[in-house]
Amino acid sequence: MIADKQYDNFRDGLVSELNSIKIGNPWDQGVDMGPLFNVEQGEVLRNVAKKYSLISGSLVSLPKGGNYLAPLLCQLDSEDTRFLNEEVFGPITGVARYKGSEWKRWLTKSPYRLNDAVFSNDKRFVREFMGTSHSSRIVI
Repeated sequence: MIADKQYDNFRDGLVSELNSIKIGNPWDQGVDMGPLFNVEQGEVLRNVAKKYSLISGSLVSLPKGGNYLAPLLCQLDSEDTRFLNEEVFGPITGVARYKGSEWKRWLTKSPYRLNDAVFSNDKRFVREFMGTSHSSRIVI
């Protein structure tokens, strides 16, 4: 969830960073990301991404092989929290814009309470985020 007024800049910066990731053999110098565990993992990620609007990445495997996949960035609807229930492990995430306190619903709807993260210089907001999160790990 990204605050409405920062959404466009954040999304564009994230797309730029994702597009700069060098994918290949992890033993090669300069490679940032290697292959997925197997081809099936790539299919799971592609099937999840198909449910949403794709902002960045491709649903097609890279020429290196079926288990090489560019990071996927999906556009999420701030009213739709289905993405939080997707059981994925791999290079996929989603972004949605929020206004006011809409972010609280997202933070409390996730069934997987492994990690929550907040990126803000607003101390009041960070305190409110920490008080709302029930995660065992909060990254600030």
